[in-house]
Amino acid sequence: MIPDREKKLNKIGFIWDMNIKNWEMVFEKLLNYKNKYGTCNVSKVIDLKLSNWLKAQKNLYKEKKLELYRLNKLKQIGIKFKTHEDEWDYMYDKLKKYEMIFQDCFVKNNYDKKLYYWVIKQRKDYKKEKLIPYRSAKLQELNFTFDYNKNIFIKEYDKLREYKNKYGNCLVSNNYTDKSLAYWVCNIRKSYSKNILDEYKINLLNNIGFIWDVREYISNKRIEELKTFKKEKGTFDVPFRYRSLGKWLFDTKKLYRNGKLGLQIIDELRNLGLELD
Repeated sequence: MIPDREKKLNKIGFIWDMNIKNWEMVFEKLLNYKNKYGTCNVSKVIDLKLSNWLKAQKNLYKEKKLELYRLNKLKQIGIKFKTHEDEWDYMYDKLKKYEMIFQDCFVKNNYDKKLYYWVIKQRKDYKKEKLIPYRSAKLQELNFTFDYNKNIFIKEYDKLREYKNKYGNCLVSNNYTDKSLAYWVCNIRKSYSKNILDEYKINLLNNIGFIWDVREYISNKRIEELKTFKKEKGTFDVPFRYRSLGKWLFDTKKLYRNGKLGLQIIDELRNLGLELD
């Protein structure tokens, strides 16, 4: 273009870049919104397009693509831009409050979904060696656990030891008040039966007398009780007042009649002299 023509067009405010004009027009809409409602937090209900435009400016900022003069104009009217570091610190503070309330960092999905997924991301970043040392150290100040599964095991294992000290065994029933412990014990047995339980976990559980096969344990216990009863009473006719032994014997004979009793138990009972037929 001839320089003289360019000068004349500039004098009358000719817009060379329509993108700039459009941006300025939307910015004016944002100013009008602030003047009317007293805030720059644009409601999607009131103006969906303006809300999406503002969100787009913040995304451009995160991607370092927002021009400086536009950034300054938006900041001057009170738009706040969060950096990645600001956002991380914000989520860290939320986790810190959670830890103060619940004494751990195992955030539940139904407590705060955003915090829940943020915590998962920290563990993934740590595993991939993408978590910067500063953040790793900050999380460790909260006793944050990067190996979630291992920590859950230790946490429930300690609860099981307390149960053993209180009740004398590791036979946590399904209707026990601590549902988390009952569910964990059940899963531990399932993992063991599928040969997918780590050896160090097996050894720890063996050290506190964990029962891997509950049915086998109860059968062995009842057989010993039956031996003692026969020795003392001279008979296998267990009266009703021996509820646990009597019920077990009744159920065992029923299993035998239905062809569902194991051969090992059958042999042990017959060696005692018990007639199952």
